[in-house]
Parts: sequence; structure tokens; C-alpha cells
Amino acid sequence: LGRHCGSFITVSFTILIALMLACSSVFCLTYSLYEKRVTGLFAIFWNVAKLGRFCTTSRSPNGKSMASRSDATRASLIFRAKGHDSQTWSELVDLYGPLIAHWCYRCGLDSGQAADVVQDVFVALSKSLDTYEAGRGGAFRAWLWRISSNKIRDFLRRERGVIPAQGGSTAMVGLQQLPEESVPEQDPTDPDQVYALLQRGLEQVRNEFETRTWQIFERNVIDQIANALVAREFQVTDAAVRQTRGRILRRLRQQLGDLDAS
Repeated sequence: LGRHCGSFITVSFTILIALMLACSSVFCLTYSLYEKRVTGLFAIFWNVAKLGRFCTTSRSPNGKSMASRSDATRASLIFRAKGHDSQTWSELVDLYGPLIAHWCYRCGLDSGQAADVVQDVFVALSKSLDTYEAGRGGAFRAWLWRISSNKIRDFLRRERGVIPAQGGSTAMVGLQQLPEESVPEQDPTDPDQVYALLQRGLEQVRNEFETRTWQIFERNVIDQIANALVAREFQVTDAAVRQTRGRILRRLRQQLGDLDAS
């Protein structure tokens, strides 16, 4: 009986050790995958933040062609929106809606009030978009700020004219105390909102370019790798790298409404 008990204990102990080793291996593998995922997400966030460093587009001499998915230059978002196409307007709202809401917050409005003003801005935009010409009178964002600031002032005047009932909304009382001077003359966009706008614009145009073309752009512009190193990595000429950068940045400016491409 003693020998049987000893054998049973030995086998049980062996099985326990095997299970512990298996669990340890699974834990190490899971942690490794998690660590890679977190590191990758952090790298993506960091690279997107660096988009604010580029502000100009360079033209290059003829180099090796980096073809897009379409031979024809896609019309700018603003030009297409003038045709009142529903899909185009959905893109426009996705692109600039968060920025308009940010402006409302900067002027002291809460989320519910900001939603009302954002709606008012896009209604006004649908009526006045035909008057906008890219490259004349400033960038589209500045033009949009003028419309938005007027709508915020209209909202403040309208709400101040409403006398709340006894025990009424604290937000309404706050609005009545909020001066129109809280709406600045200049565009109050924070740098992080500029980065976010660029990111949304790039995501909207990304599918218009071949994967390899986009990779060259990311390495050169987002990762800030020198032209010569990117050219060597992808086995293209320096001119081709500059051409790729210029084409995608030009397309981004078209999408943001700062360059006409009708």
C-alpha cells in the first residue's frame, strides 16, 4: 500500500509540474503578444502626432511614377459637396464636425449646446458653400470658422433672450452670463485638434493610393525618414520619393478644401 501511495504522489507531482510549466508558457506568450500590441499602438499614436511638422508641399522633377488607384485626380471634397451628394456630405461632417464641436467647447458651450450649433453650421454651410473658392480669401478652415463663430454668437444671443422658469437649467443661467466676447475673432483651434483633422483627412484619401505608395509616404513624412534612406529602402529614386510626398500632401490639401481640384 505504501508503494502504491508513493507512486501516486510521484505521478500527481509530475502532472502538477507539467501543468505549471504549460500555464507559464501560455502566460509568457500572451504577455509577449500584448506587449507587441501596446507598443505598436503607441508607435502609431506618436507618428500621427508628428503630422503637425509638415506644412508645405514640394514639387519634384520627373521621377519614377507611383501610380494611384485611379488615373483621374479625384475632385476635392468641397467641390463634390457643392453637388449636394449625400455620401460627400457624410465625409464632410466626419471631417469637420469634431472641429466645429471643439470650437463650441472653447467658447463655453456644453455638449448638447454644441450639437445644436454644429447642426446650424452645416445648414448654413449647405447654403453658402457655392460662394467658397479655394485659394481665395484664406483656407477653408478659416472660412468655416467665420461661419461657425457667427452661429455661436447667434446661439448665445438667442439663448440669452430666453428667461428660464423658476428653478430652471443651470446651463441656461450660465449661458446668460456668458458674454459674446467669449467668441474670439481668430480661429481658436488647439494643436491636437489640427493633428486630429489631418489624421481624419489622410484616412479619407488613403484608399486612393497603392499600398506601396502610401508606405513610402508614411516613412518619409510621418516617420520623418530622409528622402535618400526611403529611396534606398524601397529601391526608387529620390525624385520619386519627393513626387509621392507631394502628390499625397496635395491630395490632402484638396480634401481639406485648401486647394481646388474641380
